[in-house]
Amino acid sequence: MAGASFSVLLLLVALSFLGCEASSYLVPGNNTGIAIPTFVSDTGGMFYDVYADQSRNVFLILAGNGLYQMDYARTTLLAHHSFSCCSGNYPSYLLYTDIAADTGFVYVIPSVSFPYQVLRFSVTNVTLPTVYNATIDTSFQMAIGNFFGFLVGQNDAFVEIFDLITMTFVNRFNYTQNYYPWFDPTYPGGWGIAVDSIRDLLYIGVDCDSPTPGFIWQWNVSDFNNTNLVDSTVWGADPCFNYAFVEVADGRAWFYEDDAGFIGGFSMNGLSWGSDYSVPTVNYRQASEYDPNIHTAYFLDRGSGGSPKYTGQVYRACLLDPGNIIHEVLPWQQLGQTNNVCGSYLEYGAPTSTLYVVDCSINAVMTVTILNGTDCPQSPPSSSSCTSSASTLSGFMAELFSYFLFC
Repeated sequence: MAGASFSVLLLLVALSFLGCEASSYLVPGNNTGIAIPTFVSDTGGMFYDVYADQSRNVFLILAGNGLYQMDYARTTLLAHHSFSCCSGNYPSYLLYTDIAADTGFVYVIPSVSFPYQVLRFSVTNVTLPTVYNATIDTSFQMAIGNFFGFLVGQNDAFVEIFDLITMTFVNRFNYTQNYYPWFDPTYPGGWGIAVDSIRDLLYIGVDCDSPTPGFIWQWNVSDFNNTNLVDSTVWGADPCFNYAFVEVADGRAWFYEDDAGFIGGFSMNGLSWGSDYSVPTVNYRQASEYDPNIHTAYFLDRGSGGSPKYTGQVYRACLLDPGNIIHEVLPWQQLGQTNNVCGSYLEYGAPTSTLYVVDCSINAVMTVTILNGTDCPQSPPSSSSCTSSASTLSGFMAELFSYFLFC
């Protein structure tokens, strides 16, 4: 009874702070997901990630037993390459699709021992991948910038750079430079990684690697033969940064930390952060998509079968609206379900775009339609602007409201 009273109180407080209702741009799909050929469902194992390209008549599914290529309508299995998937942030194993629209290539980090590899697939023929054998002697993650891959692994002090088109080695550098003698420089723990392709900046975050504290490093990589450490900061004692991307307009690096569930943006100048540039979610983020065209991110968290039950949601985040980042929250699965999400893909379109969400609890691909237009600011706020604490509280209480509403 006390819990119910507390929930009601939170609802009343939330309502009192919501001055206006944000616009709605998210439309949920059906409750069963899109149709997938039976052969893929029966032989693929767990689904991890997807890619869709109507112009090339392609739909890809990354699964435990490799990569499956279908026609865009998903009526026919066209090709399959078998391998053990994958290396990364289980269960969010990735198809790296950053340059797929320009090149027709996607990339996967398979689960192999040394030499650790990156596989490059043509989206129109996945049967014969090109293999890059990395020099890093540990599992790693990758970020993509200007047609180059940047690799970082927890048990290696170096970032490795290679050419994604020629699939050849370019260079490697020590991202700690031994400037911090009070942790083990051999295994500094870098894992979360992102590239700012416009400004030639690279960001690396430590993932649960005590005694290394929660460092984020910022590097200038405009010259691969002369990389320079620009700045660094410590966010906490032992956080787990395992995912990152950069907002193109203001250069803010957004990191996800999967110990406390923190999602926050670090400024390009000084790596400052704060509540105005953070995203509260109810459960842990499992997938994200970023649309640079409208400066919007879509963060997806997983369901929970605890008490109370929680249905996983997609959070539409306006990254240039400090203090009011979350503009809309919607379940990505049927209300009342508590399934887990693995991967996602944002397919741009007209008059609508489609957010594909991999439900790896039932091996299904759900969809959320994104209507054209936006209520997100399209430029960074001026330095003189100041966001009120009421705005911050309003956004946070709105999120709490949605939590109890969907339980």
